[in-house]
Amino acid sequence: MEESQQQCENDPDYQHLANEVLQRHGPAFTQTIEVGEWPDEIPHRELVVRDRDTDEAVGKLSFGVSSDGQADLIMPADYTEPMNKEPFTSIDDPETLPPAGELIYEIVEVVHWIIVSPYDELTEIRKVAALLEKLHQHHDYSPKTIETGLVQAAQKQGDIPVSFLRLLD
Repeated sequence: MEESQQQCENDPDYQHLANEVLQRHGPAFTQTIEVGEWPDEIPHRELVVRDRDTDEAVGKLSFGVSSDGQADLIMPADYTEPMNKEPFTSIDDPETLPPAGELIYEIVEVVHWIIVSPYDELTEIRKVAALLEKLHQHHDYSPKTIETGLVQAAQKQGDIPVSFLRLLD
């Protein structure tokens, strides 16, 4: 009995780990704001928000994600969702990845969905937690590695490809 209680205390909290992964891959700040009617003549529907003093791009207003009359304020200005950047944009068929890579691809895909969804995705966060548990238990990714640099560790281990852009760094 005492041994099983000690084991439970040492088990990682996968729900917490899922939230950490989500925070790591999400924007630093996002908030839905009321913008009212917006002229149809503005073609891009994504506007850059600049610092008044330095003119530096600090955020962007993204239209069409939330309901009409609303926009999402996203910071930093150069934030890109995880599935829209390397190495994931260069993966044509995730089923060709090693088993751990396939699982990591699925994790990042669900994290991406949570980030772009206008709803609280509690079920999807639980799904990420279950996938992280599977990754930890069956593929020897430590909770610390998952929390601090899952994609980089997976690239080092050959579970997902190293992006071409990274080779140029």
